Amino acid sequence: MRTYPAWQKKSGIALCAFALAFVGIELILRLFGFRINTPQETANLPIFRPNASYTNVGVAGRPNEYQVKVKNNSYHFNDVEHTKDKPKDTIRILIIGDSFVNGNQVSLEQTFFRRLEKKLNDQSQTKRYEVISLGDHGAGPLNYWNAMLTPGLSFDPDIILVEFLPENDVTSTVDSLKQKWVAWEKTAIQKTILMSPSTPAWVYKSRFLSLLLYAFDQFRAKETLDAVPLDKRIDPDWFVYCKRPLWHDLWKAAWDTTESAYQGMKEEAKKRDIDFYVVTFTSTFEIDAYNGKNTLPTILSPYDCNGQLPNQRFDALAKKLNLHYLNLNPIFARREQETGKNPHYPFDRHWNEIGHTWTAQEIMKAFGKEMINHKRGAL
Repeated sequence: MRTYPAWQKKSGIALCAFALAFVGIELILRLFGFRINTPQETANLPIFRPNASYTNVGVAGRPNEYQVKVKNNSYHFNDVEHTKDKPKDTIRILIIGDSFVNGNQVSLEQTFFRRLEKKLNDQSQTKRYEVISLGDHGAGPLNYWNAMLTPGLSFDPDIILVEFLPENDVTSTVDSLKQKWVAWEKTAIQKTILMSPSTPAWVYKSRFLSLLLYAFDQFRAKETLDAVPLDKRIDPDWFVYCKRPLWHDLWKAAWDTTESAYQGMKEEAKKRDIDFYVVTFTSTFEIDAYNGKNTLPTILSPYDCNGQLPNQRFDALAKKLNLHYLNLNPIFARREQETGKNPHYPFDRHWNEIGHTWTAQEIMKAFGKEMINHKRGAL
């Protein structure tokens, strides 16, 4: 019988042990449904195409948190079809916003706007309520105003509810700030292995290998970005939390434009005797700040930042414009403390089913009685 040197035996045993460990961890990850989203799954989704069907899996290069089948309506929104002619004895509520209003991170019936419609109809004895969602990914206050005008007003709404998302709505109002965000995202994506065009597709087929690369990307992120100029190293959206942000003049213009947009929408609604509501949506930074925790990136430390700052500014803006207004951030902070539940997906950062459930409940609690006893032009 052939004998092998001791070092070869030890190497063989180590190799077998490694292979068994790799296969074991791979099987465990598959058993628990863990995987990393591939760029191929998330690229070129037809989110703006009328009548398109697709599956939304979340953010490329991050752990998968959901798989949602989406069917756009004929206006390209993630909603059921709505006729232009308003049915008799129907109160129409138009909800306008960005990807949070689009809600394609949960099934359609789990979205807050579908839940709100059901709650209103369950409590109404004489009227039918129809909630129409106009939620577009990447939209901001100027887009909301345009959506309100077209196609919004063509649905003859009785009530209009418009979102404000402090984390990135303000950025979207000034092209120069938007372009800085595009430059930052491109730089951040190029510095990760998983998002590199040269990374072969087979890497993603192994749950364990893709997890190792994801962990390595997170570990080396700071080092790889240190060589990037500061204005491309920090997500420009984050400066909305800072009293002394980079590009101060651009931020002043952005807040001025935001104020003008909400004032314009309110006046447009008032001309048509449409009740106008505004709801501030949530982010993890803001909820944490209301719970006394500063979870903003440490790279922002020199800029005097506070997670509550954009909410405070919009609270003042809402008071100045006399908006009929609800801020969900302190409410969600309290509910998160009481329940221990997270209303956001940890990686995607949009609302999960809990977030949509709470939103429908809180809108109903704040405005439901007015909506049930609706008299057009009362606000």
